[in-house]
Amino acid sequence: MTRVFLTLVLAGSIPLLLEAQGTAVADCSGLVARAFEAAGVNDEIAAIPAQIQSQFSTQLRLDANQNDSKMSGAEKQRFEAAMTQAFLPATIDRELKREFLEPCDPGMLRSVIAGLTNPLGDRMRKLEAFAESPAARQEGEAYAHTLAQRPPARERVMSMLRMDASLGLTKSTMDITLASARGIAAAFGGLPADGSAEAALQSKQTSDAMHGAVLVNLLFTYRDVSDQDLTSYIELYETPAFVSFNDRLEKALIACIKGRSEALGQEIRKMMPAR
Repeated sequence: MTRVFLTLVLAGSIPLLLEAQGTAVADCSGLVARAFEAAGVNDEIAAIPAQIQSQFSTQLRLDANQNDSKMSGAEKQRFEAAMTQAFLPATIDRELKREFLEPCDPGMLRSVIAGLTNPLGDRMRKLEAFAESPAARQEGEAYAHTLAQRPPARERVMSMLRMDASLGLTKSTMDITLASARGIAAAFGGLPADGSAEAALQSKQTSDAMHGAVLVNLLFTYRDVSDQDLTSYIELYETPAFVSFNDRLEKALIACIKGRSEALGQEIRKMMPAR
């Protein structure tokens, strides 16, 4: 009798449980969307296609200088179309948000939103969005060329080194680059078995070059921010909630880029002439 009663109670509770679960997921989806907006993740996602396109164009110029054969205009268009389709911002956004829903951490998300929903957070997000935009590319290059003649103060450089270390920016960039290489190579049987490609991508020379590029980018992005505001911003990202947020974001981004690169690799393989 007790077992039957419990069964009836549970059966009656199922619709309520499902409704509560649906509400929790909806609430969490809203928190993730707000956290992504506050942390500038939406701007980063929107900038990915242009960054991929820039890297592709740079590689084409290098290949053209090193080899007699050049890719035709039609071939370039096909590659560009494949890259655009593989790295659609809407797809990346969906895959990244899924990581924050499984499981959801409302407390962490609320802390991130609260920490960045203020004048300092708004200003930093605008600076970061501009630095990610195509319009900033020429200005950033010009700024980099002035550093030798007008180097920043030692304290400013130390702050940027601290930001890089705290957020793991250089390591994250290298991990994403490796994930992309692995993803594309998967369509062709993977990277060389001797490990030469991975060793090159993870070498000290590559790390040093990436670290230098990250440092210059940070100096450019926050060049007009006071030392006090910059310190406050870095300290915010060193709190447990922000550490957790960035860790999950990095893992999600690496997995997403690898998956998107695998899709791109398959499209590239289709374009290759049959042997």
